Amino acid sequence: MGRLLEANINSTRRRDERILLNPDSMRRMCLVSKESYIYVQGVPRKCILRDLSFSGAKAIIVGLAKFLVAKECMLRVEMDEPRESLDIKGSIVRYEDVEGRKDLTAVAIRFDEQAVPMTYKMHINDYLAQVRQPRTDEDGAHHPAAQTPPPEAKA
Repeated sequence: MGRLLEANINSTRRRDERILLNPDSMRRMCLVSKESYIYVQGVPRKCILRDLSFSGAKAIIVGLAKFLVAKECMLRVEMDEPRESLDIKGSIVRYEDVEGRKDLTAVAIRFDEQAVPMTYKMHINDYLAQVRQPRTDEDGAHHPAAQTPPPEAKA
């Protein structure tokens, strides 16, 4: 029950914190593969996921994305432990060209907050809990004043 509450709270508090997908981050969040599908108006399109967050995703697709912007879509994400396919409803909000590739486009997807599955939120939350940075207030190691040498060391 506590994990559910924490995932819900963090999905609001850390909604735009992006997780760049690499082998380590994929393993920690139990993501099966970067390769996935985006369904735009019911038509499946293969994609490669670049990053994920509570509120959205970035993916690379084949085609001209300028015709896809502002269209509703559904992103399929394959998770492990438990093995499941999560379909997350959203819309394509913007696109960027992929450098050196005229046939590929990177699209940004904003999820419909009401349609994000709880299991997805829990996977993202578990990952963020694993990589959470130590607080600098407690130990003072990263505090700017702590980096200056003591007065006697300057002489």
